[in-house]
Order: sequence, then structure tokens, then C-alpha cells
Amino acid sequence: MQTALLFTSTILLIVLIGGVVLDYYRGRYPLLSNRSLFLIGVAFFQCLSAILTISMGMRRLGVQISEATYFRFGAGLVLFTIVFLLVYRWKRPVSWLARCIPTRAPSTTVLPIVIVLGVAIVLGLESRFSILPLPGPLRSLALQVGRGLCCFSIVLLLWVWNEHRLHVLSWLICPPLILVLLLSLLQGEFGRRAVLSGVLAVAWGMYYFRWQFKTAVMNTPRYAVYAILLLLFIGGVTAIRSREAETYSLSYRVRAVADAISVEQAKELFFTDTFSCSVYAIERYTTDLAPQPFHSTWYMLTYLVPREIWPDKPVPLSEILAKVVTVAEMKRYNWGPGLMGHAWHEGGWLMVVYLAVGFGLVFAAVDHRLWQQTGNPYFVSIAGAALGQVIAMGRGDIGFFMVNWIYGMAGPMLLVYVAGLFSSDRADLAADAQAWEEQWEEEGWEEDWAAQAA
Repeated sequence: MQTALLFTSTILLIVLIGGVVLDYYRGRYPLLSNRSLFLIGVAFFQCLSAILTISMGMRRLGVQISEATYFRFGAGLVLFTIVFLLVYRWKRPVSWLARCIPTRAPSTTVLPIVIVLGVAIVLGLESRFSILPLPGPLRSLALQVGRGLCCFSIVLLLWVWNEHRLHVLSWLICPPLILVLLLSLLQGEFGRRAVLSGVLAVAWGMYYFRWQFKTAVMNTPRYAVYAILLLLFIGGVTAIRSREAETYSLSYRVRAVADAISVEQAKELFFTDTFSCSVYAIERYTTDLAPQPFHSTWYMLTYLVPREIWPDKPVPLSEILAKVVTVAEMKRYNWGPGLMGHAWHEGGWLMVVYLAVGFGLVFAAVDHRLWQQTGNPYFVSIAGAALGQVIAMGRGDIGFFMVNWIYGMAGPMLLVYVAGLFSSDRADLAADAQAWEEQWEEEGWEEDWAAQAA
């Protein structure tokens, strides 16, 4: 069964990554979207992790992984991918959900841009350095919103820089601020998702404000160079990860990351334990542990309830697995349950379909709205505010990452919406969105995107 799973994972890896690349070069979908990043995350954390783990050996988890578990993992992953891709193209519910996403924004004249950026940068940096004495639950929420505000500011600054690149002030202001915001994302973090969101925000802004207007072939060297630099940088961040490092000063962390950047550290990124954690969760929740249906959804819905009020409210699956694992030394590891681990923790095959439908509808709605609003730099910036969370979904913990993704975009969206209440000249964007919607209903978004990219 391991040989069959190795073959299945390899084919699925090729299909997912090859599909993202081919769709871009054929003009069907943009290279950077929630769909593309999510599929890349699934390919990396589930398919590639399975391939390398089976090939090189799995660490001892304290249970014997059965043949049935390997089958559930492989078949479940194929089923999830098929349902996700089908639901992503499901026009009517996607169109309805997209209309529920607010896009009101102020004008792009100097004063609104300065006000929105000023508020976003100040609040974002405050959240990174904890300047104000906020209570624990509010500080936790401020940290998630602040990450989003920093990444939102990075993308919007790139728009300003691109629009006014012949003006000397844009060169004196935008690059230094972008660098400050990127460095601030290193402050007080254990995980890599905040930093990954920042560097992806740079790519996102460059893509939607500049690169998308060039042919795919012309852009290929840019993408290759950026991907290599991203791997080297995230490899350096990974090398200094530890709970103790969260207390280190920002200057120390910057120097440590710079010293740790190397090809060897970048290679280590490809060796993840997500597959091991996934099959462990599948094995335990199909034998001796009772599944917890809709656990991730329930976790998201109850997240804002302070634990002081409800001590027994749901905790992330990664914490649950760390407690139930039978090997003592494994209890100190940071668990990544993976999509399949979540599915069987919550009930099995039906939950595979449930998760695929949920991700398909949500990511399609945001992408749908984004492509309506490509002329709106505020919404493009909002959509690029938490991209690291999207890639991380394949690793899990789904509930925790979804909370970070939602609040990472909700903070900038609320700021832009409030600023838009004081502006009355956004009818052009509303009309563009309505026209796009009508065309999409008749022709489909792939044809529309291909026409834009041509």
C-alpha cells in the first residue's frame, strides 16, 4: 500500500503544481490567487511530505500505521482535490458569496491614501511591538489583525510606488517603509506564516500592479529568482525557530536570520512531518479515539470567547494530538495534522467532502471578488493581507489558520470600508464590478481572465 500511495502522491503532486503553472501560461487563471497558493500548499504539505516520508522513513509515533490508513490518506486526498476544483467553478453560490464581500473604498487621491496607510502602518507596528497595555485576549486579536495591516500596507505601498515611480518622493518613502514592515513581521514570532505573508505580499503587489501586464514567458525569470530568494529567506527564518527565540530582540533575530540563510537550510524546508502527523491522526481516530465532528468550524466560531469565561472551549487539533501521542519525546513537537488528519479527526469521508466544499467556496468567492476589483488597489491589498495562512492550510491546524486568515483580512477591510464612507467617487468601481459580474454569468471567469491577460 505504501508503494501505491507513493505513486498516487507523485501523480497528484505533478497534477497540482503542473495545473497551477499550465493554467497561468494558458491564461485560464492568474498565477497568484488563493486557489493557486492553496493548491501549492496541499501539494507541498500533503503530497511532497508523503513522498519524502515514505521514501526516507517515518519517525516513530508509538502506533503501527495500518494499510487501511494509508489507503484513507491517498484516496481522501484525491477526493478532496476533485471536489475542491469542482466547487471552485460552481458559479451561482460563488457569485452570491462574492457579493457578500464589501468592496467600498475611498478614492485613490493623495489624502485618502495617506490616511489609510498612516492608520494601517501605525496600528500594524503597534501590534508587532505591543506598545499599548492591552488585555491578553485583545492583544491576541490585535496581533492577528496587525499582521494583516502590515501586509496590507506593503501591497498598497507597492501600488503607490508603481503609480508614482517617476516621483522622487515615492522612492524616498515607499521602499524604506516596506522594509520596516517586513522586518517587523519577524518580531515575537515562533511560526513562519507572518514572515511568509510579508514576502508573498511583495510578490502579490508586484504581480497585480505590474507583472500581470507582461506575458507569462517574460515574467518567468522574475518568478524563478523570487522563488529562490523566498526559499533562502524562509529557510533562514526556520533555522532560528524556537520558543526561546520569541523573546529575542528584533535586531538579534534579523542578524540570526541573515547568518542562517543558506542552501542547506532551504533544502530542509522540503522535509516536513505533516504526512506522519496526518496518518497518525487517521489511525487514532479510526481505532481508539472518538472523532469530533466539525471541530475546526466550532473552534473558529468560538475563537473570540475568552478562555477565562469558557475554560473548556475547543483547542487546536495540534494541541490535542500533542497530548494524546504515546511517545514522550513527541509531545514537545509542533504538530501539523494536515488536511487528511483534520478530516478523520472530524469524522472521515464526509468531512473530506465538507472541507473541500468549504475551502472551494470561500477561496473562489474571494478570488471572484478580487478579479472584479483589480482596478481597486485597496481591495487587491486586502486580498493579499494573509497569504501565508492560505499556503499553510495544507499543513494545518485549519481552525487556527482560518482565524488568522479571516482577521488578517477583516482588519484592513474594515479600515478601508470606514474610509470609503467619507468618499463618494467610487461608483466607477461598482459599475466595473457589475459589468464583470454580468459577463462572468454569461461566459465564465476563465475566458474573462484570458481576455485581460492577452
